Order: sequence, then structure tokens, then C-alpha cells
Amino acid sequence: MELLIILENTEKDKIKLQDALEKFDCSLIIEDEKIVIKTSSLVDDFDIKDNGAISKVWEDVKDFIDVINGSAIVEDFSMSTINLHYVKYIDNNGEVNYLPNIGNIYAVIPELRGSEPDISNFILLALRDKAIAKALRLCSRDLNWVNLYRIYEVISEDAGGIADKNIQIFKASANNSNVTGDFSRHGKMNEGMPRKSMRLADAQHLIKTKVHDWVYQKINQNA
Repeated sequence: MELLIILENTEKDKIKLQDALEKFDCSLIIEDEKIVIKTSSLVDDFDIKDNGAISKVWEDVKDFIDVINGSAIVEDFSMSTINLHYVKYIDNNGEVNYLPNIGNIYAVIPELRGSEPDISNFILLALRDKAIAKALRLCSRDLNWVNLYRIYEVISEDAGGIADKNIQIFKASANNSNVTGDFSRHGKMNEGMPRKSMRLADAQHLIKTKVHDWVYQKINQNA
């Protein structure tokens, strides 16, 4: 399947990118002042009606961009960071179409609350509790697998452990690159698949719930 990988980068970056992709089967064109990588070498044919296949194409394209940027960093190759804007594909009829962006459709619906959120007690407690303050600071950052694990460790150390089978599934997922890919806490590639795993949205929901319960437990203890 031929892809048109539209970048945020403009024509000023074209020569450097051509050098970087010299041995990759592709061509570079300019459309609407943006660089477009035109290639049929990155992905095989896919079913546009298959959400899983579409998601895999997005992952492959993003991984490809990361490889370009990572190679430039390792080789000290003076090139602007390559940033993905969008992806199009050319179907069997030769028509150009936008690739559906379904990469983030998976999410966990928040639990219903019995009262309005009130963060004032969180802030007051954090000003005198270093563990609470650290966990809340970490929660303000990107909730990726590594950062979620840091938050878990703060709570676990402070609470003397967390007895929850879902935490074990979370830990197994966060540490296994077969589950979490390049976002895993560990780089080992030959680990076996864990018996159970979870997706990032579930992990975020789990850890935020643990933070919520842990903070409120301390608030009630100090009431």
C-alpha cells in the first residue's frame, strides 16, 4: 500500500531528509508547503475497514519517524526533528484518501462520582506530606508507563505495599516490552508474554484511582 506521510517540516528540511532517506525506497514531494514522504515500502496492503489494521499502520508510521529522529541523534546528524502531521494512502483505484485517525479511540470511562471534585484538601495535605506532594507532581506529567510506575512506587513505599491483583498485572505490563513496546520500563526483547496484561488507558485509570484512595485515606486520618 502506498502511503503519503505528511510532515510538519517544510521545504527547508527537504535536502537533509533526502540524505537521511537515501537508501530507503521513497520519494519526497512538497504539498501545501509541507514535506511528504511517498512510499510503498513501509506497510503491506491493509483493510481500511479493519480498525486494528489501521491502528497498526499509524504505529508503524510513528515508529518510522522515531527511527529517523533517533538515528540523527546517535550519528550527530545535523537535521531538524521530524514531526508527523498526517497520513494519506492511495487505494487500489489510485485515489488519495486520509488514513482514519483511530489510534486513541480506546479509553476508560471514568467512574461516576457521588460529589463534586474538591482538590483543596489535596493541596493542603501536599504542603505538609512529601510523599503526597511527589505523587501529585508526577501526576501532572505525561502518564506514560514509566511515570505511572514511579507514582506506584511512591504510594507503595509510603503505604507499605499495595495488595491488589491488578497492580501485579500493571507491573508485569509496564516492565515487559512485548506488551508496552518502546515505552516499557525495561529494554529486554526476549521476555515471555505475561499471563495477563493491561492497556495504557487501564493502567492510567488504575494508578489515578490508587492515588485518589491513598490521598483520601490520609485526609480522613487527619480529619
